[in-house]
Amino acid sequence: METVDVFKWIVAREGSVARCASAILLLVAVSPLLGLCDDDDDDDRRGEIQVAMDVDVAYSARASAREMFPRFEGELEIGIENDATYRAQDSEEEVNSLFVSAEAEFELLVNENFSIEAELTLEPLEDADDGRLEERLRAREESPDNREFDDHTLFLEQFTARWEGEEFEAYVGKFNPKFGRAYEFAVGPFGDEDNFSEDYAIEERLGGGVSFELSDPAYGEHEVSVEAFTLDTTNLTRGLLRSRGRNKRSDGGPSNTGSPNSFAFGVEGGEIPGLSGLTYNLGLVYQKGGRRGPFPSGSVGSLVSDDDDDDDDDEDDDPMGLGLLDDDLDMDADDDDDDDDEGSFMRDRGSLERDFVAGLGYSLTYFEKVPVDLLTEYVYIDNADGEKNRLRRFLTLAAAAEWRSLRFGLAYTLRSEGVPLDSDQRAYLGLASIGHFRPLGPDGRLGRIGFEAGFRMKRDMGQRSNTAALRLSYKGSF
Repeated sequence: METVDVFKWIVAREGSVARCASAILLLVAVSPLLGLCDDDDDDDRRGEIQVAMDVDVAYSARASAREMFPRFEGELEIGIENDATYRAQDSEEEVNSLFVSAEAEFELLVNENFSIEAELTLEPLEDADDGRLEERLRAREESPDNREFDDHTLFLEQFTARWEGEEFEAYVGKFNPKFGRAYEFAVGPFGDEDNFSEDYAIEERLGGGVSFELSDPAYGEHEVSVEAFTLDTTNLTRGLLRSRGRNKRSDGGPSNTGSPNSFAFGVEGGEIPGLSGLTYNLGLVYQKGGRRGPFPSGSVGSLVSDDDDDDDDDEDDDPMGLGLLDDDLDMDADDDDDDDDEGSFMRDRGSLERDFVAGLGYSLTYFEKVPVDLLTEYVYIDNADGEKNRLRRFLTLAAAAEWRSLRFGLAYTLRSEGVPLDSDQRAYLGLASIGHFRPLGPDGRLGRIGFEAGFRMKRDMGQRSNTAALRLSYKGSF
């Protein structure tokens, strides 16, 4: 069967968007076998040569367009994944989840220095605060069941205007502040959403930042960054397809102040003389606490009443004297969001959260053809979630290797948490994966397809579980 026949067959079928996505990915996966397999027939060979020539011509035109301004570029990665949890201490957690995930990055380059960038994310919805969907998610949490393409949401994760020079860049808008590198070692199909690095990632903030590159053969290559931000509480946090709700000032928590008075400082580098292959990263974040948030069931924290005064001993929590804890919030804002919390106990989430990260990486090559990357990263969070005296620590060890078209990954993360009024809690996460990636078209100009298999071993809140995952993906640029 020719490729065009397969395409016509898929178009003629009726079904959901998810099934269409599955069919498209299946077509991409088998297309190299349908049109590019070895054949002794001369006509087939001439057809293959003609296709390659057409691709070269199209790509040459595209390369010429890349030199023009303004121009539009983008990258898309989409995958279908199946996670099966088994051997869980809590039998209700033994469920199967089949879902679609995607990330699309868009960039409008106005000239050589200025650009506007956006990133859209599609993923299964895990939380919501509106109507029947919230009730359905709560029922699912109380009585878990298998999921098949249920409740996906599409949202704008980043949207920035950026000016970039040779050794300096500045940006403003909605972005993810720089903190840590463990997410880069997201192992296999699980990605950074199923890694403990997601627990300390700082995402969806409004503000701006600058970074400087310091490069010299005498001391290597280094980058220094400074960012100021606040939590995004605008309608940009809502989602399409299924609403994911909106962040509210009444939720409280780190950097939820309505003003860009939280700060991130970072340094990373490598190419240091005498330390070939070694890289490092350091980061320090100060997130001013917002107003007090509702006290969730099952959580242990510093309890205060709604009627208590808001005066805290902020001077002790502001050793740098930056005035980050001044009570300058408009407490009358979003009064409609506070109605449900009237007369209830609240969780004190107004303390300054201090985050620190330090990491070391090392790259080497075995047998002159097997690159291996190693990473260890430590994270310390004081006043986690804006709760006074809540401590959270992470230690990650990770490794990634490539051999021909195969990629291998291993990661282990230990998390400990010191909770007021309760004993310390420990959790661990072990990940292992193998993936096969194949380029499409000459030199991968049509993108690449990948098939990954992964295993996750997790212990959290005293409960153990194992998860096996499979993922089929496509990645390409335009």
